[in-house]
Amino acid sequence: MTARRLEPIQILDWYDGIVLGLVRTSWLPGIFLVSLLAWAQVERKRIFALIPVTEAQSETIKLMEGWDALTKHLRIVAAETSGDVLLIRLDDDRDEVVAETRVSAREVESDVIGDIESAMSPDRGKWLIMF
Repeated sequence: MTARRLEPIQILDWYDGIVLGLVRTSWLPGIFLVSLLAWAQVERKRIFALIPVTEAQSETIKLMEGWDALTKHLRIVAAETSGDVLLIRLDDDRDEVVAETRVSAREVESDVIGDIESAMSPDRGKWLIMF
């Protein structure tokens, strides 16, 4: 089986790895807003939400200036997402997606577009135990 990887288009926030960005994947068509939901630093396990975006949305995101305006816009994009969102577990050591599942966009809405401190907080453990 071919390794499943994230292919960054634009990194919007980084802390020892992607926190927030635009990506393509090696196994699915389209562009995704990727948002770190949870990070277990010791286990080197990251859980991301992949929110599908259009080419036009991607271009708008790339042109946004100012962190506050950007995150406000991204929260709107996330809030307008309907249906299911792909959650992935990324193995930091192999830089490879090792598991995936889908959840309702409403389930992740309050946790996407956060920062590294949020991703490491105990309440985000709910995403880690899914994998």
